[in-house]
Amino acid sequence: MQLSAQQELRVLHVDDDPSITDLTQTFLEREDDRFAVRTATSADEGLQLLAESEIDCIVSDYQMPGINGIEFLESVAEDHPDLPFILYTGKGSEEIAGEAIRAGVTDYLQKESGTDHYALLANRIIHAVNSQRREQRIQFFETLESELTELSIDFLRMEGRDIDTLIDRTLERLGTLVSADRAYVFDIENETETLSNTYEWCSDGVEPQIDRLQGISQDVLPWWTQKLNDFENITIPDVSELPPEAEAEQELLEEQNIASLIVTPMISDGELVGFIGFDWVEKQEVWSDEFINILRMVGELITTARRRKERRQELKEFETIIGALTDAVYVLDEEGRFTYVNDEFVELVGYDRERILGSSPLLIKDDEEAKQAKQQLGRILSSDGPKTITFETTIRPSTGDPVICEDHMGVLPYDGEEFNGSVGTLRDVTDQKRRAQELEKLKSQYETLVESFPDGAVFLIDTDLEYVRAGGEELGKLGLSPEEVEGTKPQALFPEEIADETCHYYEEALDGNANTFKQEHEGERYRVQTAPVRTNGEEIEYVIAVSQNVSERVADKRELERQNERLEEFASIVSHDLRNPLRVAHGRLELIREEYESEHTDDLAQALDRMNALIEDLLTLAREGKQVDETKPVELAIVAENSWQTVNTAQATLEIDTSGVIRADQSRLRQLFENLYRNAVEHGGDDVTVSVGAMDDGFYVADTGPGIPASNREDVFEAGYSTSDEGTGFGLRIVAQVVDAHGWEVIVTETEQGGARFEITGVELVD
Repeated sequence: MQLSAQQELRVLHVDDDPSITDLTQTFLEREDDRFAVRTATSADEGLQLLAESEIDCIVSDYQMPGINGIEFLESVAEDHPDLPFILYTGKGSEEIAGEAIRAGVTDYLQKESGTDHYALLANRIIHAVNSQRREQRIQFFETLESELTELSIDFLRMEGRDIDTLIDRTLERLGTLVSADRAYVFDIENETETLSNTYEWCSDGVEPQIDRLQGISQDVLPWWTQKLNDFENITIPDVSELPPEAEAEQELLEEQNIASLIVTPMISDGELVGFIGFDWVEKQEVWSDEFINILRMVGELITTARRRKERRQELKEFETIIGALTDAVYVLDEEGRFTYVNDEFVELVGYDRERILGSSPLLIKDDEEAKQAKQQLGRILSSDGPKTITFETTIRPSTGDPVICEDHMGVLPYDGEEFNGSVGTLRDVTDQKRRAQELEKLKSQYETLVESFPDGAVFLIDTDLEYVRAGGEELGKLGLSPEEVEGTKPQALFPEEIADETCHYYEEALDGNANTFKQEHEGERYRVQTAPVRTNGEEIEYVIAVSQNVSERVADKRELERQNERLEEFASIVSHDLRNPLRVAHGRLELIREEYESEHTDDLAQALDRMNALIEDLLTLAREGKQVDETKPVELAIVAENSWQTVNTAQATLEIDTSGVIRADQSRLRQLFENLYRNAVEHGGDDVTVSVGAMDDGFYVADTGPGIPASNREDVFEAGYSTSDEGTGFGLRIVAQVVDAHGWEVIVTETEQGGARFEITGVELVD
């Protein structure tokens, strides 16, 4: 279900600047002719177009009048939760990126000047749609395989008089699942060389054809008949493109308003006895072999079941169908001995098939587990018992540890009082059980955290919103003790407004949502974090809450905010009011180049690129603070690799020789890597090799370029310093700013080959 070479990709682009939407549409559709772009200049207009049209992906600006991009995403998600949504914005910041991620955005991409980023946008759109379609394909096949499993057991247990009803229900279930317009079964009468429609299901609005499709001579459909006689599947994505030798078939299909179809032969004892088919009134994509094989298995189920209608067959008639299941399958006779096991069962238990067949379940179970299975079988055989039953059992393979399995058991069809045996599947759930135990251990670790958290007050709350544990140094500063907290509710500890707000976030956590919020209590400000604690698999049983006094931080932050207000105002003007016209100028320049030749266009493009680079670096220097407040463990290699993907590195090569973990602000660390990479390519050429490696107290980034003279190494981190006509002089200044913000140090040396080597030290390493 990935995009095919011809499949249209329907994109909705929403931006309040029509010049941006027009330009983006032009370059996207030029980048890939599969793109069909619709545009809107507001979120409200975008929602209206979405309601009227089939859309594969939404691309939206952030800063728009009325509803911004995040609010637009939330509105879209209400009715289209799986629709890919890319935030494509000129206003970039860590705050916006974080808000977008929390809102569930598929991708986040910042607009850039020039036209190269349109190729990146196109790739991001294709990747997002492909990812969604892969997930849909996985879910589709899981559902289809589950349906096949249930049908297999239904057919095994079906009495002969009910088979016709089951076949009708099977066509309806499978036809609906694959979105067909018609599903049917045809019988072939070899003596008269005719075929007749015997079972049919039609979707709403589709006219049945069963009455007029009786006693059709095989000579009328020579191409069709030959393929079926050769036991071939017939797959026609587009009836209008049938070969000339299928002219008769094409005429008949078009009379029935059929645009595409799948037909698979039904074979019994090596003889063609009929076929099962699925029709669509619209053209379809090419179907996968996996999809066609599953539909063919349905035909085999029906074929086998119809033979049982005439006479009861032994279980070997169903072995092909059972063998198609992905779980371990077993069949026991009326005496409780194995008569059939599939390959998955043999692999699960570790014994040879010859050793298993004829043995009792005591080969793989102890007495208690075998006794439990007999009790479950007795429940099925009781007059008011279930048709099938699922229970947990433990088996002992020939080698290795015991395996916990989920046993789905039913009985074989039988007449009167004659019991013929049982059939079931085993699914290994050992890892699932182990994960549940690990989560129980995690609960214990949280409780230990409550007792030993060194900075702040820590609370553990149950599903009744009642405190069960409390601790931490800050607890006493709140005037509370663990004894008076435990067993009480927030209403007994805090004023009404604080208690109500606290309970709200506890309930959010019990719904699976972590939150961070601020509170004021007795003149002090607190930062509170809440998160769910999952135990017993995925069940949420507790909430963990950490409260920290941030009064001093808030005062410092307010002072800093006052200092930065004017700077942020300037940055916003540059970001929104200057860069949009610059982007339009870039786009129009590309269009002018296609219509006119002039020696001035290259100089103009270079000047525009220079202006854009200066704006980007100035914004980075202006918006990023000088201090990092919070750091987290990050894998150095992953950040280095991800940063490489976001930089235009041409033919350059990245080599990473580290698996270390450091404490850092990941976003700022990416800025450091990105600017060092750009510096290497700018001075070392398109084929430069960049290396990232670990040091005892930090890491380095080196390249194979010409290096930096010793006399200039102290100056390279100054704003505006550059030895390249293409450089802005701010890239290494940004590197120095990131280093200072973390409290690290950076020096410039040279490699053995004479290239530049930047060494960042004073870094906190994580074991």
